[in-house]
Amino acid sequence: MSFSPFVSAARGRLTAICLAGSRLIVDRRGSAITPEAKVHYMEIDIYQQCPCQNGKKIKFCCGKDVVDDLNQILQKNAAGQHDAAITKLESAMEKSGPRDCLLTLKTHILITTGKLAEARESNALYLQNNPGHPTGLQHQALIELGEGNLAPAISLLQDAMEALTGDTIPSSVANAFRIFAVGLATQGNVLSARAHVNFAGSLKPNDEQLKQILFETYRIPELPMVLKRSYVLLPAADDQKDEEWAQKYQSIFRVMERGQFRKALKGLRKIDQMAPGRPEIEWGLALLHSILHNRDEMAAAWHRYAANELVDHWDRVEAEALAQLLEVESAAGTAEIVRLTFDVDRMDEAAEVAVNSDRLIESPHIAQDVFGEGPAPRAAYFFLDKPEVADAESLTPENVPCVVGEVMFYGKQTDREARIECVAPRNGSIEAVKSTVTEMFGEFITAAPTESVLGAADLAGLALTWNWHLPKAVNRKQHSEMVEAYRRKSVLEEWSHLKFAMLDGKSPREAAGDASLKVALDALLLNLEQSADSQIAGKPITQTLREELDITRLPEVPGESVEDNVNPISPIRQQYLNFETLTDMQLLRVHSESIAIANIVALRKIVPQLIERESLHAQVPLDVSYSMLAELTEDDDTAMELLSKARSIAKERGQPIGGLLVLEFEQRLSRGMTEKLSPLLQRIQRYHMSEPNVEMHLARVLHRFGLIDEQGRPRELPASEASAGDDAPGLWTPDGGSPEEEKQEGSGLWLPDS
Repeated sequence: MSFSPFVSAARGRLTAICLAGSRLIVDRRGSAITPEAKVHYMEIDIYQQCPCQNGKKIKFCCGKDVVDDLNQILQKNAAGQHDAAITKLESAMEKSGPRDCLLTLKTHILITTGKLAEARESNALYLQNNPGHPTGLQHQALIELGEGNLAPAISLLQDAMEALTGDTIPSSVANAFRIFAVGLATQGNVLSARAHVNFAGSLKPNDEQLKQILFETYRIPELPMVLKRSYVLLPAADDQKDEEWAQKYQSIFRVMERGQFRKALKGLRKIDQMAPGRPEIEWGLALLHSILHNRDEMAAAWHRYAANELVDHWDRVEAEALAQLLEVESAAGTAEIVRLTFDVDRMDEAAEVAVNSDRLIESPHIAQDVFGEGPAPRAAYFFLDKPEVADAESLTPENVPCVVGEVMFYGKQTDREARIECVAPRNGSIEAVKSTVTEMFGEFITAAPTESVLGAADLAGLALTWNWHLPKAVNRKQHSEMVEAYRRKSVLEEWSHLKFAMLDGKSPREAAGDASLKVALDALLLNLEQSADSQIAGKPITQTLREELDITRLPEVPGESVEDNVNPISPIRQQYLNFETLTDMQLLRVHSESIAIANIVALRKIVPQLIERESLHAQVPLDVSYSMLAELTEDDDTAMELLSKARSIAKERGQPIGGLLVLEFEQRLSRGMTEKLSPLLQRIQRYHMSEPNVEMHLARVLHRFGLIDEQGRPRELPASEASAGDDAPGLWTPDGGSPEEEKQEGSGLWLPDS
């Protein structure tokens, strides 16, 4: 039994890629530096190309007397002895001088090991000897990328590509583009990441690591579906191919094939002047701005394409949705994150008041000062917008308290009075915090509070997210009902009344009757429906909003569109296919594509079709389909019934069921169904560990949920609902997280929508 492929991959991040024989080195800011790969050393001789990349053989370039040193350096580096390799390099340079091949190798090893300041010095000396050389520019680009300077890094890499002459592109370029792909993806620019990894793949077509990196850029869980489309240059329309602009347009494809994205953009701008308004050109301009990470221009370019009336309405909507995602400024505005500082005396008495308050809930211990100004706080609390509800039976959507800020107590310091620090957004929350704290601790406060701004939170994000504090006795059914009620409130009563820049400062409700804003509003609703936020995405509530605003959903897509290879269906449009009309081969094709990008909405419609069609049971066995459907099903009880059915079918087929039991174990953990975990785990360990892949998948699940430590030692399973008692968590969020969990992973300072 094997797990459905999209499940585990869709839960990881690209930064967690663990490929055989490589690991991603990341600096302290999270910027990708380079994948450090296993190096297979092969001895070099004087007739091989010199490592300095000057196009000559070693004998006629840096000289045959350095060959022995080069071999020793490469051998040590291949064995992972990087410091020893550097030491040998420096010894060789003392003997032979700073020859280009030695500087090139030194810079490469220093970049690989993350010693960027030293790499910069080494590369500067190389460029001094070889100004404008592609290798030096490429290394400089990697150094800038490693230090988190994305814009200059991309520009330098393009400098390197434009400096290349002849038809041959060095293999080192593929590695540089691969490194850039990972760095771009981890920073959120997946369109640029894909272009870079695709170019690397064109140089090394059989590189499995490149294929895996590309694959992962489509499966990042937080990625909106509009970004899971494959974005490439569009061919010129058939009725335009003989036009002068179309002939010149063909040259852009050739420039792209050489990895010269900036040169392609310059050429396309000239063609745009020849044939303004052509959709192919406007699409290409938007794509190239995105590939080059031109932050100030890419959103505007996609807006321009979306405004082109020669383009199909729903293609315009998807382009506009992408433009909205790429906007630098918040579409609905922001709320400042405010810090209020109250000086107090009699701190011990004030702390006693906090302990007994029904508006302050103690948060996990903070080990250091979140403001970086001194000792850690003595105590920290989450601030509730309403008094705590102790009895689960009396809980309603109207009286459930939410965490809207944080309150911290700091003791007296040598040069500073004891104080209370408050953090909350300026969207009504900070005023409530200020008023309540003043009222609660007024007798201890010695002066008016000082105010400073820490940052900003997106208003749309604030409207669509919430952090509850629920009584410990709340069960899953009650929690689900609360979530549904809050979804309705957040979308229908809050988000729909926000003013959005792309709607000319109108709210969705105000813009609904304005024909000039139809594309922008359709795109805004599409982004809401396709959001990666599990609190909202794919929920019927968005259809309710459409009905209230009298805005139609995307139309059904006919089955024959699946065979259109010139204009392939986007992932969003695939969700609206009439799956019943697809042939078996078409259904399998869309099924495969949807799995590859974790198109959950489409899969929820495809898998039932696979189950219904007996003709497909040989290609996709029923037990696999039922297990996949269980993972796609929101209702917990239904999911368990589907898994039970999958096990029964597997038994009938004589297949092992250990993998399905591990899947059930994982599903129960992720859904909070903890009452049967212990016997289920014992059953797996006692009877099924010898089955194929069961031990590996179980270890993955245990690691994912923190049930075994780094040494492989087991930790206790979560308590069941029936026996949770005082140990059960008190803070919940609709997607299963909590501010407490965020605090443990982050800096210690809770910020909304962070």
